[in-house]
Amino acid sequence: MDRLVLELKLPPQDAYFKLKHVVEEVNTIIENTIPGRGESKRVSPEKGNVAFASAEMGWVFTLQSFAKMYADTYPKVDASEFGRRLWGDIFFNPRSRKFTRKAVEEGAKRTFVHFVLEPIYKLYSHTISESPEDLADTLATLNIKLKPSQLKSDARDLLRM
Repeated sequence: MDRLVLELKLPPQDAYFKLKHVVEEVNTIIENTIPGRGESKRVSPEKGNVAFASAEMGWVFTLQSFAKMYADTYPKVDASEFGRRLWGDIFFNPRSRKFTRKAVEEGAKRTFVHFVLEPIYKLYSHTISESPEDLADTLATLNIKLKPSQLKSDARDLLRM
């Protein structure tokens, strides 16, 4: 995923469609390899058999593990229910605080973009562009604490920490 952000510089919405396309391509290969039986071997983030990762930065998550991070921060969030709503054509309406299958306003973002990709992009952006002092404040809001010497590291090294 780091390549989507750092190399291809895709905006979050486009990154979602790229990831969705990769999952669809894998499923096409599976179906072509075992015709008629591919459906049972299908991969899907909702099934929990797709992980999103950065080999270079050393992190990985599934929809359920990401939902659990939200539930750990916001105790009223049911991780299982929330995780099921993080992929596909599901939108979050901030006014009503409800999930819908159709975008209720122009420019509405899918839940994966809103709750997963945008926070990751913001973390990358803050890490690359902020001063060590500002970055320490940003990371503190996420309960991430680094030593002052670590905060002065190169941006790529910081992203690996």
